[in-house]
Amino acid sequence: MLVLFDFFELTPGKGKSIGINNYAINLLEALADRPDNICTFIVACNSSFDKTRMQNLQSKGVLFHTVKYNPSILARIFWNRLGAALLSRKMKINLYFSPKGFLPHGLSFLCKQASSLVVIHDLIPFWYKDRFPKYFGLMEELFILGGLEYSVKYSDSIVAISDFTAADIARRLGRKSGIETVYNGVPLTAADKNLYEGDYIFSVGSSLPHKNLETLLSAYSIYRSVTANPLPLVICGVSDPGVEGVLAVKGISDFQLHSYYAHAKLFIFLPHIEGFGFPPLEALSHHTPVLCSDIPVLREITKGLCTYVKPDCADSVALMIGSLLSDHNLEQDSIKISALLSEYSWRNCAEKISNIMQKMGGVK
Repeated sequence: MLVLFDFFELTPGKGKSIGINNYAINLLEALADRPDNICTFIVACNSSFDKTRMQNLQSKGVLFHTVKYNPSILARIFWNRLGAALLSRKMKINLYFSPKGFLPHGLSFLCKQASSLVVIHDLIPFWYKDRFPKYFGLMEELFILGGLEYSVKYSDSIVAISDFTAADIARRLGRKSGIETVYNGVPLTAADKNLYEGDYIFSVGSSLPHKNLETLLSAYSIYRSVTANPLPLVICGVSDPGVEGVLAVKGISDFQLHSYYAHAKLFIFLPHIEGFGFPPLEALSHHTPVLCSDIPVLREITKGLCTYVKPDCADSVALMIGSLLSDHNLEQDSIKISALLSEYSWRNCAEKISNIMQKMGGVK
């Protein structure tokens, strides 16, 4: 069965595609490692694809087609409107697979023998449409929202990365059938010595509104104002906010990131919405206590192993920060954490997606 694995729009270490790029490469490598694999994968990529990883995948039978132009806005539009469908037709594929949530227009006309399987990570762009219209610009909003709506409506099958995302698809866009939840893998990374001298609180985020940086900073300032010896707050992924006691770090390696996770006294994660939620699981992997938003997807993914708080109330967050840091008996359940993290492996993810591909048969 020939599968076109659409990697064209993804680039490492750049903008909003970082997370999906990591998802796609880890999944592809796990799929290639399956001994019972009945698929031949043809990866459509741009020139930024890691050459070492490409050589490793080629040694396992993965084929590559490098698209000559790079994914600018116009190139992305062409790829989704015509390019991907034309390549699918040329390669005579049986199954088109998108790890990034977009089904190309014209596939059903130009490559009628091919089925389609699309991974939907989240519908966060619709959250922005409701609360921050045109935040990313009108053209980007129309392109993303239109692409998601088309993908949900016309894909033969959909993989949702959480039950929350599957429910959000049904609620917002009305599709309830042909959707299966397959959780992401969460790679476990070792940590080194403490990169910060002394104790601290840690958080990961960005300035994007759905990441809720404003509430985090407000809550920390309140905690700091009512605490005799407050711990500093280290935030990864943001610029210096100019708040007393806050250290912002950016551009660090995964190794350094996990060192911050491992040695923190508390990890805080307060988004309004997520499709999955890696950071709490990464913090739990180092047995660091986690305070996170009381939203359905984080309840689902962490299965009660965090402390949950309403993300809109800075006073409540500040109170809980103080309470958790003063609880000297706060211990993480190692057995439950290990059992939880064992569910989130790329091997499991690849096995379930491979099973979906095989059930689809790849041929209409």
